[in-house]
Amino acid sequence: MVAVVGSPGRTAQAAETSPDAPSVKLAVSRSQAAGDCPDEATLLQSALELGSPPASETANAGQPLLIEVSFERGDGDYSADLRVSGRKQGMRQLHAAGANCAPVAEATSIVVAMVLDRLPADASVLTLPPPLPEQLSPKPPAGPRASDRQVIPAKLSVRVGVSGGLAYGMLGAHASGLLGIAVHGGARWWELGAGATWALPWQFTYSTGEIAVSAFTGRFDGCAWFTPGGKRFRAGGCAGLWLSALRGEGRGYDHDHTTTQLWPALAGGLVGRLSVAKHWALRLAGWGLVPFRRVTFSVEGVGTAFESNAWAVASELGPELTFE
Repeated sequence: MVAVVGSPGRTAQAAETSPDAPSVKLAVSRSQAAGDCPDEATLLQSALELGSPPASETANAGQPLLIEVSFERGDGDYSADLRVSGRKQGMRQLHAAGANCAPVAEATSIVVAMVLDRLPADASVLTLPPPLPEQLSPKPPAGPRASDRQVIPAKLSVRVGVSGGLAYGMLGAHASGLLGIAVHGGARWWELGAGATWALPWQFTYSTGEIAVSAFTGRFDGCAWFTPGGKRFRAGGCAGLWLSALRGEGRGYDHDHTTTQLWPALAGGLVGRLSVAKHWALRLAGWGLVPFRRVTFSVEGVGTAFESNAWAVASELGPELTFE
């Protein structure tokens, strides 16, 4: 008997094979983003259609067998984690790039069929690159091995986002609002990005006039993800270079004047990405900035009106659209 076991909220069902067939349980779970992956009944049907049961059973064929499958969706790819316990034991992780779950679902049905000994006589008709062994290891491995992972390279994905946030230290020892836009591109574990950020003007009175300071920043960064692509929330670390043009404008003086100076800084921080729909996510980032130089603005005949800070911090939050 092959039993199909659903997660909470699903209907359990069973498919009879023969009176003396061994007991097999198939349990499938799917993340919210991987809802187009097959359920238990569909996956089992696909596996059984790949061939017929063997003519003779092995000595331990009467023992129970549990096959657990977990489907996840990442940025541009799908993955399936398989764990087998009972008379056969082992694990396998499959990845396949694509806009839907079909490629990784097909590969998963092949592995399930192999565990059930349902392969046809000519296994070359199966299209799972690279070739898989005929069955999983008879003993549980100490941990995942390179040979247990069948990987189809993930496609690059491009993400475009806008953000708003707060900074302290970009316009001297004061807080300022931020508006930004950025483009990121990457694969499963990494991404590169470029963008622009505007620090809203800070105005203050100095002597007989008024000073307004603002910053326009070009940004270049690289990030590495700490969590795999199938998770709804991902976290990572980033490093980059921020090139800011600090602009100072004086008003109400004998000679009003505007000046701009370069304020370059090394940046490092943490980033989080929460998927909210198939192509949409919320991106949150926190940054620490260490500038290469200090910038000052002076009023002629009066003195130094502004001096940039020795450090800065910034935070951002905004929506992000993914193109695959």
